[in-house]
Formats: sequence, C-alpha cells, structure tokens
Amino acid sequence: MKSITGAFATLALTALMMPLTGAQAQTAYVAPTGGNVYASDFFDMTVTLPSNWTLSSKAEADNIMSVGGEELAGDNAELKEMTDLVRQKSLTIMFAFEDPAKTGKNSTGNLSMVAENVSEYPASLGPEDAIANMRALADVSATDVTYGDMITTRLIDGQPFSSVESTVVMEGVEINQIYLIARKGDHLITIIQTHLSEETKFLLDGIISNIKLDWTP
Repeated sequence: MKSITGAFATLALTALMMPLTGAQAQTAYVAPTGGNVYASDFFDMTVTLPSNWTLSSKAEADNIMSVGGEELAGDNAELKEMTDLVRQKSLTIMFAFEDPAKTGKNSTGNLSMVAENVSEYPASLGPEDAIANMRALADVSATDVTYGDMITTRLIDGQPFSSVESTVVMEGVEINQIYLIARKGDHLITIIQTHLSEETKFLLDGIISNIKLDWTP
C-alpha cells in the first residue's frame, strides 16, 4: 500500500488546481471500452493496460489521494489545509496498479493521472510552473521527496510532455516516480508512473508510449 499512497503524497504537490464541476469529475475518469482498453472521453485519452493490472474505481482512487495528502502534510496545519484544498479541487483521470492477486507477487508499480483546471491563469502557465511549485512544496512536506534537476521532453502520441524524475522514501523504502505534464486547453494533465524496479519502469514506459491522445485543435 505504501507504493500506492506514495504516488498521491507527491501528486498532492501539484497545487495549481482550480474548481471542477461534478459532471466533469464523473466523465473524466477512464471507463472500459473493451478488453484492457480504458478511455477518458472528457480528456480524449485512451490507455491500454496489461492483463495483470487492475483499474481502481474512482472512489478508490480519490481515497488513495486523500491518504497520500495526509501523509504529505503530517503535523503541518498550513500544508494540511493546502492538501485538503487540492483534494477538493483535483480531478482524477485514472489510477491503475500491478495486481498482486493476478501476478502472485507484491505490486511493484502503478500509473495515475490527474488534471488541473488552470483557466484563470495566463495561457503561458505550463508544466515547468507546476514542477517548480512541486519542488517548493516538497521542501516543507512531511514526506521525504526529492526531484531531479533535469526537465526533459517526452512525446506521447506526438504531444510533448515535460518530464521530471522523483524519489519518495517512506518507512525506509525508496519509491521512484516519473512525472509527465502537458497543458491541454484549460487543463494541466499530469501522468505519474511509480515503480520499485527497473523491470516495472520498462513496463510502464511501454504503457505510456501506447497512450492515444485525440488532442488535435
């Protein structure tokens, strides 16, 4: 469970979020379209998962985010207020994980996606601003989080995403993550791959490489 909540403890650092309607929240979360394929019609995204992975329900994903926010804030009242606000205003697109019930071993990875409504900010606000904010909040969080110095660009279905690596240490366990962030209209889309092994990182890279985005203007 720590590898799961760790993803959302650091995910809560993306605190540039604006209010989203309940209707958006319901249509944004991915739904099965057949086989292991899941789509978010609201964000025009399609993801294919391995057969031994499981998609959490929206309620489960929201609960995981809530737990992660609590771990992030710790006893810091100001940060707790901030993470509560993030939880109330965030929009979860998906949370999927390598399922121990299907693999017969402990889960070593998960994949999550969230959206931030930044319509009230200038059009120039982008992924680099979100990453800078994440780094600033990491300095005061109760969770041991570090971000890599380098921001790279990765293409997903032809769309450029800014990428930064992150490490979370929880109860002595080192959890590796890669954040991929892009702006789509009024939203910042963040994809987070969490892995405990190089094998799982390679698998997640493949899942993300096969994401389909219908983001033509």
